[in-house]
Amino acid sequence: MTKILSGLLLLVCAVRLQATSVVVFRTPTGIVLGADDGKQTISGEKADTKPTMKQSLCKIRQAGRWWTAQTGFDDVGNVDIYQSIANVVSGTRSLDEAALALQERAFPLFNQLVAARPRAFRTLQPIHGVAIAGTNLGDSTLRVGWLVVYVAADQPGHVTAGWNQCPGPWCEPGGGGLLHFTTGVEPALSLVKPPRPDWVEAADAAAAMKLIQLQHTAKPNSVGPGADVLELSGSGPHWAKRAACTQ
Repeated sequence: MTKILSGLLLLVCAVRLQATSVVVFRTPTGIVLGADDGKQTISGEKADTKPTMKQSLCKIRQAGRWWTAQTGFDDVGNVDIYQSIANVVSGTRSLDEAALALQERAFPLFNQLVAARPRAFRTLQPIHGVAIAGTNLGDSTLRVGWLVVYVAADQPGHVTAGWNQCPGPWCEPGGGGLLHFTTGVEPALSLVKPPRPDWVEAADAAAAMKLIQLQHTAKPNSVGPGADVLELSGSGPHWAKRAACTQ
């Protein structure tokens, strides 16, 4: 964690973010990003989650040298939050720089969202999560970071964030640069914690798809039925499965 990121809080645990399953695996040889395809909207004064069956959303997007996988509401007014965040990350040269760019340039979007609906969000409620994966300029090490945006406790109508990355403190204890992570609901949240079943330990695209399907079964009106899964390795990106991410 560099000094420039000292204003962001460390966040090391799995997070219950509303109505989206994002899965992140990291091994010494690759990264897997997975996301369900359910689309979320906000209606009225309450942050209502609409059924996901009739609308789909690509939550894994290329952002220059990086890829992002996101969870949360997809727009504020007519602004596409998912693409706006990808645009902010695009052009950054390191993972730390990408996190700082989000803090400086994307927070106004979330402040607008929270301020417009003061009764819809409670203090410290997570409202958006962003996984950023790729390599720093001039370094082939595959890296992944996780930024969670949540309602600030000390500034009504504003947001703050938690940040962590692997390699780094987000990696699991014991070395090896391993990471097994998901947002969402049970049983997936428990399955990524040790002792993990062998199929989760494998940290591959098939495991990501199964975790997302389990969450859809548990919450069919808030987790989409389809899954997009991207694999990153030294040879580049590869789509293991596409649902909403067709382009």
